Amino acid sequence: MRLMTDRPIRPLHSKAARRLALGGAGLVILAALSLSLGGCVSSPPAPVAAPAPAPAPRPQPTAAPTQAVTPVYDNWMDAPQTPGDWSFRLIPTGVLAQFGTDPANPLFGLECVKATGQVLMHAPRASGGTLLLRTESMDRTLDPANLPGGPSYARYVVSARDPLLDAMAFSKGRFAALVSGAPAYYLPAWPEVTRVVEECRR
Repeated sequence: MRLMTDRPIRPLHSKAARRLALGGAGLVILAALSLSLGGCVSSPPAPVAAPAPAPAPRPQPTAAPTQAVTPVYDNWMDAPQTPGDWSFRLIPTGVLAQFGTDPANPLFGLECVKATGQVLMHAPRASGGTLLLRTESMDRTLDPANLPGGPSYARYVVSARDPLLDAMAFSKGRFAALVSGAPAYYLPAWPEVTRVVEECRR
């Protein structure tokens, strides 16, 4: 008698087995395709930051134009001496002392005219300006004389015996000559001034 265990075992080549095998292989292929496709999908590009705007140029400060300031002194004798030197020479009419830095363009002059016994003061010509002379002991305002003095100079006349000349010669260190419309000159009372006065009184 045959036992049931003696039935022959059918090989695993049945249709069901093939379906299972094919189904498993399909899942493997699908999983591989999914991984492959997932690797091929590129991530979206990172946003590019917009460049920062260039800073606006700062306005450069404009230097204010400098203005020359004329110093003011409570006492004219405290003002600095005008640059220059006195010169002295003989001339056909007498003697002449001139002050300045350029002998060809003096700032002030004292001329003795022996024939008339007068001293002429030469100052740069202004608009018909008067001449104010200031000394330690006195001040005097002189009007321009009606004498030919050239286009650049005016002349002012005093007698050779006028005390104003002594005050100029012996003023403490300097005297001032101020022609209206022109700069003030602070002139040293050097020996040249005294020589003109002495020569004209002889």
